[in-house]
Amino acid sequence: MTLGYKAGDLVFGKMKGYPHWPAQIEEHPEGAVKPPANTYPIFFFGTHETAFLVPKTFSLIRNTKTSLGSQTNGKDLMKDCGK
Repeated sequence: MTLGYKAGDLVFGKMKGYPHWPAQIEEHPEGAVKPPANTYPIFFFGTHETAFLVPKTFSLIRNTKTSLGSQTNGKDLMKDCGK
């Protein structure tokens, strides 16, 4: 694997037709089906589904905080809602 991703990294994975979902990069077991080139084996939490994803379809959770928005408190949220 390249690009600095490794087994155990927590990511938000995106598959067509589904929202970003929390997942983990898995190790590729010896003797398993050879994955497509430039993909990583991904395990999706909650659904227990697996997939091989290219890096552009997932992002490390620790790097997504700023892209998801900033933290707010309840007062600001209610003010933004007009209440």
